[in-house]
Amino acid sequence: LAIRRRRHSFASPEDIIVTRELAMPTLHAAIMDTAPEQRADLLRQALPDIFDFHHRGFVHGDFLAGNMMWDGQHVHFIDHDRTWRRLPQGTRDERFRNLVQFCYHLEMGTRQLALGEQFLVGYNRLAEAAYGQPLVEVDALQALVYRKLVRKIRKYDLENWLPPQP
Repeated sequence: LAIRRRRHSFASPEDIIVTRELAMPTLHAAIMDTAPEQRADLLRQALPDIFDFHHRGFVHGDFLAGNMMWDGQHVHFIDHDRTWRRLPQGTRDERFRNLVQFCYHLEMGTRQLALGEQFLVGYNRLAEAAYGQPLVEVDALQALVYRKLVRKIRKYDLENWLPPQP
């Protein structure tokens, strides 16, 4: 592990972090390699580490499954150039932005609309255990996710976006 600050002549300094190579797939790759009917189970396994990230006060500027490595049991977060710590547990709005971003990309990538909602319900269960109350308004956040999905589908005219129903 090494950290170095590189200075540019007319730009802001840039911090460079070098870590060991993680020989494991991203959480996104693991989800996509999992049968659609088993993806919710994989997310349930990853959920405690994702919740713990927020519980410890961290907010990730690019909260995507592609920025999380999956070793089969735990999530390892990468791409921390826009990660910061806010105590206690990050601000509500920052945490919500993380969750909407995660669920939007999850549902856009898998084309399974229920996955985001299942993830948010599981997140709330962990929040209730930790704080005695839910932290997330599942319906409100899922509405934001759907709004983003609809805008994207309309913008790119993705009329066949959802797979055919059996």
